[in-house]
Amino acid sequence: MSDAEELELTQFIYVSAATHLMSNQELTTLLTQARQKNSECGISGLLVYSNGSFIQVLEGPKEALESTYARIQRDPRHHHCQVLLHEPVTARLFEGWYMGFESISSQQLQDLSGSIDFFGDCPIPERGAAAFRLLASFRTTHDRQCA
Repeated sequence: MSDAEELELTQFIYVSAATHLMSNQELTTLLTQARQKNSECGISGLLVYSNGSFIQVLEGPKEALESTYARIQRDPRHHHCQVLLHEPVTARLFEGWYMGFESISSQQLQDLSGSIDFFGDCPIPERGAAAFRLLASFRTTHDRQCA
């Protein structure tokens, strides 16, 4: 593999279901582990948790993302993993966020995403685009709050 292929900046969005409703302590443990590993691997992103469901965007070198996603698929806290978007990008949306985090209610998720069921029958490109808009909205909100 060439250096260019290894360092190709990629964005990856997936959804998964938690194997059980997670407590605040369990989410804190998950985030601590993810932030440490992501920092080591040059990965940035945001994790949204809502009533037993995860939506996550990861950005970084393609090889690191593929390794990270393989680890997520083996993680006993996740199941029903579905990739919604996997594409090269020219810049990170979540630069410096080793793992941003938002916990929202099911109603907030529905309000923010409209009628999209991220696990449903809607075509994956449509779910991927909706997931990107949802995740990007948290970045935009954070930027406004910091301004």
